[in-house]
Amino acid sequence: MRKKVLIALVGLACFALTGCDAGGSGQGNNNSYVNEEDDMDNNVIQMTDEEKKILCSIYVNEDRINEGKLYDYQLEALNQFRSANDYLDAKYPGYDFEYFAFSPISKTSDVTKLEFTIDDTENYFTAQLIVEDDEYVITDNLAGYLLSPAYEKMLEEKFKTAGLDKFYVNARISGFYGKEVDANTSMDDIFSLGKSMKRDVEVYVDMPFEDETKKSEVVKTVEEEIRALNIYGAHSVYFVPGIMDECSSGDECLEYRKKNRLNFIQFNTFDL
Repeated sequence: MRKKVLIALVGLACFALTGCDAGGSGQGNNNSYVNEEDDMDNNVIQMTDEEKKILCSIYVNEDRINEGKLYDYQLEALNQFRSANDYLDAKYPGYDFEYFAFSPISKTSDVTKLEFTIDDTENYFTAQLIVEDDEYVITDNLAGYLLSPAYEKMLEEKFKTAGLDKFYVNARISGFYGKEVDANTSMDDIFSLGKSMKRDVEVYVDMPFEDETKKSEVVKTVEEEIRALNIYGAHSVYFVPGIMDECSSGDECLEYRKKNRLNFIQFNTFDL
């Protein structure tokens, strides 16, 4: 079993001293507090050290938590964490998750959030859980990050075939998706999702902005290819003389854009 390291957890304490309702009764857990202290003494919940640490980070009765004596809303929070953890393990086998924030459903939020990183990446991701018809529905935004390199490569090949020269592409698949979109989802399946998946595209072209004729041709080519692929979103074409010398990838172009004012033309495909 893979080792998961918890660096820090920040959650909603739910006013645990007063035994507030954590909301969302998913998977048959009820939130009745009648004689709950007696019930806690008679029902000890077995937990891992990590699970105890998680609950202790967001509730104040640490001694009882470490003894496995949980209020109903704490048990509900534990079940939410376990479900989100199991979901990520099943959806992304082979990855190591490092959790750094957990916020369970409460009176002020109807969404549980489990925030994490994977392996050695510096990027942060979130698994979200809601309750629908007493069932947990879980989505995450990791899949888009894992699919983006293949997505960018495919776009580069399409643009080259269409005649574009000396350019970089920065494109990201964003949004939260359930098990229907994972690290192995094909590009054909990605494009079949249409407007349900927003996929903005940035193209950085090594040419002067002042060349009106060539500029119009480049934008037309990019837009035609994006529309042919049914890519829904807002897209930008940047014209930067010498960009191929300044950068070596689309990611570097993005960082370059953040530090410099660049000329660009934008269009959208919201009509798809």
